[in-house]
Amino acid sequence: MSLTVSEALRKLGLTGYETKVYMALLKYGSLTAYEISSLTGVPYPKVYSSVNRLRDLGLVRSLESRPLRFKVEPPSMSLEKLKNQIVEELEDSVGFLVKELSPLYSAVSKMERYGRLNIVGLSRVVRGVLKLVSEAAEELLMILPSKKPVPVARILKKVAAAARRGVKVKLLAQQDAEKLVEGLDIEFKVIRSEKSVPILVVTDKKVSLLATRFIMEDGFEHWSGVISVCENCVKNARDVFQKLWEGGQVSVEFEKKCLTKEELDALAKYLKKWPSLRALGLKT
Repeated sequence: MSLTVSEALRKLGLTGYETKVYMALLKYGSLTAYEISSLTGVPYPKVYSSVNRLRDLGLVRSLESRPLRFKVEPPSMSLEKLKNQIVEELEDSVGFLVKELSPLYSAVSKMERYGRLNIVGLSRVVRGVLKLVSEAAEELLMILPSKKPVPVARILKKVAAAARRGVKVKLLAQQDAEKLVEGLDIEFKVIRSEKSVPILVVTDKKVSLLATRFIMEDGFEHWSGVISVCENCVKNARDVFQKLWEGGQVSVEFEKKCLTKEELDALAKYLKKWPSLRALGLKT
């Protein structure tokens, strides 16, 4: 590949003005800012900003003189040092990006392969729950927390409608929601726990949704949910529900059987607003 000197300097990150200033100092030796501007056509104020950056890069130094003069450092040393600095910074950046983005890539790949869809944000999670409950035809298993801001009454209204159309409903509700559930003609049990519980929905042995509350680095509360048609995920969800229904103590973090903690963290961090409600078919 054939390069001109200007092209090569630009590839090192120098701007057009910086390239002109550097080449002027290289060709004519030490110069004042006024002389550099006259020789290159670079606006006088831009000469100082260009020289300052060249000095930061180790390509130029200032001479103790009046008026102030500038001189290039030996290219064999300064350009080699700059190259090593660029390579080191590039390696650091690539290393960071590989570590940061690989979990996101593997998580999305797994979701595509296993038929999983991540939803971040309580409004999306709630709309996903309402959609699944509305579409249930035969069976509906649900774990429902009572802590605000989850709209328990709104969700229970859809659950009651599902029961009236003949869907077999089993509901595990947190104790604060017991009074809301008692008036419904559905089979339910109460979870006697003050701790936050997840939202879990399994419909017709085909689709599951698990959503949990978590605190992000910014200190704010967020909700993340996974809708899945993965056979193993749905089976895991049903197993967890059944054990809880029977009074057992089980970890609700069964999604980690498919996704690692790093993958879940990456999804929560980078997919806050994806997919759109319209893309999910949840727009109402």
